[in-house]
Amino acid sequence: MPGERLTLEEREIISRGLVAEKSFREIGRELERPASTVSRAVGRNGGRASYRACEAHQTADERARRPRPRKLATRQEESENEPAACRERPGETV
Repeated sequence: MPGERLTLEEREIISRGLVAEKSFREIGRELERPASTVSRAVGRNGGRASYRACEAHQTADERARRPRPRKLATRQEESENEPAACRERPGETV
């Protein structure tokens, strides 16, 4: 599981661990994740005092979305709008 995004269940465990005043290392061991993963997740989402699992999960989903269309999608649109003369390759005739 290391290298994958945190699940909502893992975020709930983090939240409960913070309420129980556990260290990031203790929470990380419980999740079988590095303490740095827990620390970054908490830091990005309000810190120890205001971390909320559901809000953190929703925010992570929003951050993970691609900010722009994929290259293949834009290239297909470009090729549809491109005049036939532009699609010719050097040395070819239409």
